[in-house]
Amino acid sequence: MSEADVRDEDERFKRCLVGGTFDHLHIGHHLLLETALKHCDRIEVWLTDDVLASAKGGWVQSWKERSEALEAWFEKADASQSATIHRLFDEVGPAPEREDCDAIICTPETRSGCDVINEVRRESGLAALSVMVVEHVLDPNGQVISSSRIRAGEIDREGIAWLDPRLGHRTLYMPASADEGLKQPLGTLFEGPEDDPATAIRAAMNTIASATGDLVAVGDVCVAALRSQGIIPDIAVVDGRTKRTDLPEDELPSTEGYDSVLHCSNPAGCVTPSLSHCLQQAVRQEGSTLVNVEGEEDLAPLVLHASLPLDAQIFYGQPGAGVVLCRSSEYAKARSRSRLAEFTQSEE
Repeated sequence: MSEADVRDEDERFKRCLVGGTFDHLHIGHHLLLETALKHCDRIEVWLTDDVLASAKGGWVQSWKERSEALEAWFEKADASQSATIHRLFDEVGPAPEREDCDAIICTPETRSGCDVINEVRRESGLAALSVMVVEHVLDPNGQVISSSRIRAGEIDREGIAWLDPRLGHRTLYMPASADEGLKQPLGTLFEGPEDDPATAIRAAMNTIASATGDLVAVGDVCVAALRSQGIIPDIAVVDGRTKRTDLPEDELPSTEGYDSVLHCSNPAGCVTPSLSHCLQQAVRQEGSTLVNVEGEEDLAPLVLHASLPLDAQIFYGQPGAGVVLCRSSEYAKARSRSRLAEFTQSEE
């Protein structure tokens, strides 16, 4: 907290206003709220409504989810009696006109908004609010921990990367002990005839008709089934095989219509830097991308889940059962990170 804003670290205020989206409540939010509670008898959190929050794009949680997360945090902090949560419909809320408040808290990037609020208050004959500025919390690499980076799928709520950056320099080998766990679907299984995967694809697509995130498909059969429905995935990962057998030419998915095509090599049972680089490049770049793997792509979903934004949807086949659809949620990312951590490594 800036000394210029609160010179006496023991100074207390009667009522503090806190405004924000508080999406995917993280340790930076915790510090902001802890500071407000430390210096104020009561705090009011003015939480942006869903219309305002949606302007941020990406997988922003609903007002209900965000308010419940705040309530749970206050309860855990034994501060439920000191804090209230309100719905915010505009950029400034009640701060310019409230006479019963004496403080406001913010981060450096929103400090200018507090200054504007105080100027309006002075013009209205009200006393300026004391401004507490709380510095951002940084991740191990010195970058700001933010909700936008969490939504983008880069880091968890503690600021730890979902995908180990060393993966780009090492080959990971799947241990035999991980084989059974990887056979369990990480997502929802949509059953369908093995000789007609499009049936399962149609059922799955009906459940995500309004989804706005990237659509990702891993496996030739799965990609071909989507293409048969006129759908070009944002990212398609293929290796020309199914059940470790080469597909006939007439069963290979179309390679037409993609904005870019990437090539990599990846033997069975491992994740190479070549595969990792290609998948991460596909996630970063604009337009649809076909990733052609020389070898096998079976483990690609682990890297993709750890790399994709939270609103992405991944399809992959479940041999003899149908198609699995899984959103790249925090849960899926945590499971993928945990499974990759079980792999053995070798320096390249």
